Amino acid sequence: MSERILTDTISLRARLAAAQARERAARADAARLRREMVAADRRRETQILCTLGRAWLAWGERDERFRAAAQRWLAGYVSRPTDRAALASTPWALPEPDAQHAEALAEGVAS
Repeated sequence: MSERILTDTISLRARLAAAQARERAARADAARLRREMVAADRRRETQILCTLGRAWLAWGERDERFRAAAQRWLAGYVSRPTDRAALASTPWALPEPDAQHAEALAEGVAS
């Protein structure tokens, strides 16, 4: 009888080890799928931004009124000097902010 108990114990340990290995593999698969999903979401968001940006740029090149309105709107949101400098040599160049607006931008309270 003790031999049977020993065999059953070994069998249970082997089954437990196999189940734990399957669980580790399943967790690794789930983590891999989560990473792939996050990467796909980032690619989709980037594609949306690029598509909208291209459409906006094309519209601004065709319609001077839209570009003027968009520049006024952008002036309130583009606050970093490096971002303003990037737009400086393009048709989308922004006017220099007035003194009061420049102070608000420096404080991080763009209005």
